[in-house]
Amino acid sequence: MNEKKQLIEKEAKLLLEHSGEDFFKVHDLLDKQFAILQNRAQAYLSVAGIMITLSGFTGRYIAAINNISKAFIIVGLLLVFFGASYIYSKILRISWMSSSLVELNINTLTKAIVQRNNKTTALKNAAIILLAAIFCYCGALLSMLILPVK
Repeated sequence: MNEKKQLIEKEAKLLLEHSGEDFFKVHDLLDKQFAILQNRAQAYLSVAGIMITLSGFTGRYIAAINNISKAFIIVGLLLVFFGASYIYSKILRISWMSSSLVELNINTLTKAIVQRNNKTTALKNAAIILLAAIFCYCGALLSMLILPVK
């Protein structure tokens, strides 16, 4: 058994122990953690939507200033689309926790913890992708302000 799996099983056992062996209390805790991940993913999608809207209004004008601005806008927009798709496919994909309640045992909890950890990692990755997109948008603006019109 690898170290990561051992840590997950240890977490599941500790959660059960601290809840007085009440499986449903642990389930509720994990459900709240999933809700936090969903809410943050929705916030990231809102940022992506704002960035796409800004591109629609000003992207063409910024891109027309010079080739560097154009490249930054294009890459930024691609990153936004990729980031939004990633969020949707990795975090917002619905998988009901109650569907795993066939058996009330440690394996059910470890599966939920693995899923939570995977979504947490995906959220971190999505943040990096969207920050890279923001960096590109800022690069386009800086290029527009610093470099002369072509």
